[in-house]
Amino acid sequence: MVKIDNVTVTYRPGSSPALSRLTLDIEGSALILGPSGAGKSTLLRALAGLVRPSQGEIWLDNVPLSRRPLAARRMVAYMPQENWLPREATLEEYLRELALLDGYPPTAVRQAVRDVADLVHLRSALPKRLKWLSGGMKRRALLAQALLRRTPWLVLDEPTLGLDPEEQASVRALVRHLSQHRRVIVATQFVEDASLVPDRVIIFRQGAAVAVTQWETFRKAAEGRVWRVPWTPAAVSDGHQFWAPEAGGKTVLLYAPAAAPEQEPGEPVPSHPEDAYLLFMQEQGGRRHG
Repeated sequence: MVKIDNVTVTYRPGSSPALSRLTLDIEGSALILGPSGAGKSTLLRALAGLVRPSQGEIWLDNVPLSRRPLAARRMVAYMPQENWLPREATLEEYLRELALLDGYPPTAVRQAVRDVADLVHLRSALPKRLKWLSGGMKRRALLAQALLRRTPWLVLDEPTLGLDPEEQASVRALVRHLSQHRRVIVATQFVEDASLVPDRVIIFRQGAAVAVTQWETFRKAAEGRVWRVPWTPAAVSDGHQFWAPEAGGKTVLLYAPAAAPEQEPGEPVPSHPEDAYLLFMQEQGGRRHG
């Protein structure tokens, strides 16, 4: 279990905290969903031992991170959001070095590197220098280095960021499989990623966990609450409604109580997970137009 007790992280004196008195227990795999700047990456960096809380404590399987940082770091394999890679090394050299540092027997390194490269569809890229890899290939290389480590916890920050649709589908399938067999914590700003760890979705906003839910419950949260109406000043002036424009500018979507809007003839619209997320974040943060 990851136990987070009253944790605050502030990067600069006088600035708003990236995490604010966060208390949270994570048993098994979980997905952390929230907008950019919500504190997701800060939490993952804290779990990896890369930032120190200004108050509070984090335990990884009963190991206190502040008092036993080296032991805690050995329990986490971390994929950062940024593409931090040694430019001049080849992908194979990079992964071989990490495997040796992680304690693989020298005779097992070659096969381990090939196996993890196969998992992320990078076998053909092993001889290439990392500086020549595309952005999507660099993301998959970072995923490979995390998968290579034999740790109790796998922590992935925006694993689908910068990937093309085919790569996204492949990585999602892999992470979904991993989350059933390893303890995986994924942070993402993409609602479509929330199905990666369907049994535990933690929604972050402004440095705090504002909801803990399941993917199926979250997916259905906007059913009966999305209506399409013609765009008029009256349609978007009701302070009790949230709204978003549609392409073309002639209609808007109203996010409303489960009854048709009274001021306009409304057409019910099948809801999507993105609608549930938008509605939830608007209700958390107050009215946001457009």
